[in-house]
Amino acid sequence: MVANLVVGLILGAVAGYFGSLVDEIIMRIADIFYAIPLLVMAMALWWPWPGLKAVVLVLIILDWPTYTR
Repeated sequence: MVANLVVGLILGAVAGYFGSLVDEIIMRIADIFYAIPLLVMAMALWWPWPGLKAVVLVLIILDWPTYTR
């Protein structure tokens, strides 16, 4: 999805540009997202708001670490 690419690209560029502490914070948050299976977290976040827009938004929120790395 294009939105995942945009979010991941921006966060990756910020982490690469500033380095050090900013990089560590962004990468540790990405590690947290990787530690929990995508579909399990998607179902947990999607449950209160059924609908296609909610599914797309949840997948955008959860899949950014792939492009940030």
